[in-house]
Amino acid sequence: MGRPDVRDRDPLPQDGLPGRPACRSLPAVAGKAASRVHGGSGRGPPAVHGPREDQVGSGRHGPLLEAAGGVLAGRTRVPRHAAREEDQRGSPGLGLTARADPRAGRGSPRSLVERPVVDALALYEEARRRDTGQSGYYNRNIRVETGEGPAVVRMRSHGAEVMDLALWREPEVLAAIADYVPSAPRLLYAGTDPEFQIHGFVPGRRVDTLGPEGTGVPGVVLNAVEGLFREMLRVPASALPRTPGDWPGEGDTPAFADRLTALVQTIRHRGDRRAEGLYEALGVPKDPCGLLRERFRGLTPRRMGLLHADLHRQNMILADSGRVAFLDWELALWGDPVYDLADHLHKMRYPADQAGEVTAGWERAAPEDCREGWRPDLGHYLAFEAVKSAVVDTVRWGRRIARAADAGERRGLAVELAAKLAAARPHWEAGARKGPEPREIEEAVQRWVA
Repeated sequence: MGRPDVRDRDPLPQDGLPGRPACRSLPAVAGKAASRVHGGSGRGPPAVHGPREDQVGSGRHGPLLEAAGGVLAGRTRVPRHAAREEDQRGSPGLGLTARADPRAGRGSPRSLVERPVVDALALYEEARRRDTGQSGYYNRNIRVETGEGPAVVRMRSHGAEVMDLALWREPEVLAAIADYVPSAPRLLYAGTDPEFQIHGFVPGRRVDTLGPEGTGVPGVVLNAVEGLFREMLRVPASALPRTPGDWPGEGDTPAFADRLTALVQTIRHRGDRRAEGLYEALGVPKDPCGLLRERFRGLTPRRMGLLHADLHRQNMILADSGRVAFLDWELALWGDPVYDLADHLHKMRYPADQAGEVTAGWERAAPEDCREGWRPDLGHYLAFEAVKSAVVDTVRWGRRIARAADAGERRGLAVELAAKLAAARPHWEAGARKGPEPREIEEAVQRWVA
């Protein structure tokens, strides 16, 4: 059980990841399934319909266009010559010939696909055949080659337990932020049956390959993170997909924090008898967020904004161009901007000097009404991240310890889990006693997991 710590995730490809080429005039659309995929049916391109208001916002983003079995990430005003234009970041765009329909009115198709070069379903089938297990927790990313350069097919990972809040479908987010966040992946296609995406490919290196947690990152990454915070907090709510009717209202930071603590409470209690035994043996209380809820009631109201909510080293790529691409928007939220900073600091584990730089960068980037009372509230959210990590990883690390190849590996993992529990304990137990030692953790795992 448990969403793995970012260090424990299966690696994504290290030589390049899905991202957004610098060229913004490329039509980001893909469609028609090949006859070989459809058993030689020879049917034509799928019908394309206008975007639904409940599917995408009404901002300046490229709309999601409904199609049979998927949606096309479309743009209007696409010059015909742009369909073959080379990507300025070293990864050719997936060329399509598209034109705007001059007769289209409100609710009509925004663009027509004349000759889709990329066969989306064929790429999906190729990715399934070539799937090497390179993945994050919720999705697998497989590089595929096309006649006009590489692309990334992104597929859901089956069987992953939900360990995070999720508000929208990732393709809806990517379509909505296309004109606001140029460092987000370029969405080419989003299939619904089967469910998959095709993203543009950006060559470069994942930031975790430049240095593990606890080490510094290049200055260009720090600058890019500040820029990302600035861009996200200027995306208007009207440009994004709608939030559910019961989602916390504008400025209601305590209600947003309640969503976070409720999720952790759910995770704590959904395991089986063995998971419960391990939690109890290691001192994880039945209500690990009890003290935090008291603190969260005093959060300062402030303006909500777009949050990435999963910004760590494996979700950033330093492109060959020197720019930074930010990946994996499936957990994007509309919520308290201070939480996004806390989540990022927790997952990156910067050295102290760089943590200070990032925090100062966030303060520069965030609009004034997003910064009301932010300093004490940042501490509360960091405490929450420590508690969530301990709850999520107790059983996950327990399983890893049980599967360890030798005593050295077992002890190393037990030391890691002991540190997680020690970091969380002051935030769930007033006057916290000393947490379990690595030896005690190994014994508890032997009793409840092995």
